[in-house]
Amino acid sequence: MKSASGTIKSASGTLNSESATIKSASTTMKSVSATMQSASGTLNTVMIIFTLRKPVTALYINLFSI
Repeated sequence: MKSASGTIKSASGTLNSESATIKSASTTMKSVSATMQSASGTLNTVMIIFTLRKPVTALYINLFSI
């Protein structure tokens, strides 16, 4: 019984450490997801800037070609 009890305890310890690993992996995924979202936000901002700059560039070209 003692050895069975010891085996159960070690199995329980292994499960706890696996659970902790899963939790840390989940936290990592969340931070990666947050990073992706902020990168996506940055890309959107960059796209807006490029969209705004296009007409301005077109104006400059028109002015120089006159």
